[in-house]
Amino acid sequence: MKEEDLQMKWRGLIFFNRILMAGGVCRTLEEVREWVESAVAAILIGSITLKKREGNKGQVYWEDEKRKDSLNTNGLPNLAVEYYEAVLPQMLEMAHNTEQPKPLIVSIVGFTPEEWVRLAMMFLKWGADALELNFSCPNVWLEKEQEIIPCFHPYLVEEILDKIQQAVGQEARIIVKVSPFSDPFGLRTMADCLSKFPLVKALTVCNTFANSFAFDENGNPAITFGDGLAGLGGSSLKYITLGQIMQFKKWLRQDIAIFGCGGISSGEDVGHILDAGADFAQVGTYFMKDGVNRFDKLLLDFVMKR
Repeated sequence: MKEEDLQMKWRGLIFFNRILMAGGVCRTLEEVREWVESAVAAILIGSITLKKREGNKGQVYWEDEKRKDSLNTNGLPNLAVEYYEAVLPQMLEMAHNTEQPKPLIVSIVGFTPEEWVRLAMMFLKWGADALELNFSCPNVWLEKEQEIIPCFHPYLVEEILDKIQQAVGQEARIIVKVSPFSDPFGLRTMADCLSKFPLVKALTVCNTFANSFAFDENGNPAITFGDGLAGLGGSSLKYITLGQIMQFKKWLRQDIAIFGCGGISSGEDVGHILDAGADFAQVGTYFMKDGVNRFDKLLLDFVMKR
């Protein structure tokens, strides 16, 4: 491809780019400032809880650079709602008033239905363009007990969505994030549940594969927190993600968009995610180390592959 043709294609793609960052990549005002000048399709903040969380301790993130896989058990570290109440107006201004305006999405996590409602009401009142309900974090522990992963409990998801819809209305832009389902009945049950609620505008599939384990190059547990169990991300998740996208595409209400997340480290991976039926590709592990510095490389690779 000639250089001038490449530049034309590049400039055109920026206006309809379909690559997002996953939760955990961008949390602070400084990080938003770095991302707004990129061509990423939207800024995603969080996940955020009502109270400040320090996260899990020890070695909680590990990458197998050869295999392009990762394990993490970060435990939702965040600065809580007080920080975001103060800085969200600045975040929104930066995201909206740039050469390529971007929606700002806030990812939230509650630990009771009432907390989910409070968080949703707060961030929509403060002007967030959309909310991601993270029903899928596998890395939250209460003392020595692992917390439930809400997306595997449809009755709980339905209760939370019903309460949020009553509180904020059907027009709110809500994205739901789920874990990978190995049980096709469980997947279809979740699709049916989400399809009942008009406020659900998009679905992110999928979060990390829970309770995975790895040894490091010295034969020690790669993760030192707890028993070393953590969420698996990176390349090994790609084929699971493709299967999840295809199944949810079949069973979800047709107007619910799909954000395909898991295993993306090249332009070819982005293309596969979109070809499987996703409306956007969402990237986590690939951005963890170098963040925005890796985005242009990924986007350019995608352009070249198309």
